[in-house]
Amino acid sequence: MLQGGQRAGQGESWPGAPAQVRVLNGVALVPGQTAALGTSLKFELSGAGGCVVDVDWGDEQTDTSRSVDLSGTVADRTIQHNFTGWRGGKTVTVTAVRGCEGKVNTRFVTDPPVLRIGFAQPGPMACRAMPNGPMLRMGNIFKLTAIPARGTERGIDFGCPFGGCVYDVDGMPGSSAVAPFPFVGLRYYSLVIRNGSQIVQGGMTMQFTATEDAVPDICLNDDTPTNNKGGYELDIRVDQLGPVP
Repeated sequence: MLQGGQRAGQGESWPGAPAQVRVLNGVALVPGQTAALGTSLKFELSGAGGCVVDVDWGDEQTDTSRSVDLSGTVADRTIQHNFTGWRGGKTVTVTAVRGCEGKVNTRFVTDPPVLRIGFAQPGPMACRAMPNGPMLRMGNIFKLTAIPARGTERGIDFGCPFGGCVYDVDGMPGSSAVAPFPFVGLRYYSLVIRNGSQIVQGGMTMQFTATEDAVPDICLNDDTPTNNKGGYELDIRVDQLGPVP
């Protein structure tokens, strides 16, 4: 009971009054930023109360036991990170671990959204490692679009007599390669992505979900890559969807 004119909030509360709510209910990329790799990006949390959170940044980096005041100033509830890895979609996941409750995430796309690499022929081997390629993690979604290099719109000349083997990276339509071609059962002269033990039929456009952690190789299903002519530009985007529940 209040005594001597004492007001609620001065050391006591009304009987049955609810306890202070401490909850994490949102995270968002602060507007006005260029979401480029290699730059420090800011994210604003929302909610009420102070708490400790874990952050999964969606680029294989994490922060643990980070204290934030969700009822404080913008600076008190802002977190920031310098993103690395693939261009494409990122998912930032924030989980309350002490002092409040809640798990929230936000998704954004890097600027630029794709990694563009040259894929010129001839090559010494059927496969080459992704240049400066980061690890493709299990669950990441790999997307590729091939663009003919200038002057090679007809595709890659694979060295058959009289120009009889000119194909884009979809390869020979309806075919199924046999040995000595390196990827038996996939289309002759087609693009192939090898991610560890995962072998994926490629083409002018393709998408797959990684089933293991590896640095992907870009390959052509060709038994003699040393006599090829032509090339493509490859636009590659990797969407990282955050931690597995």
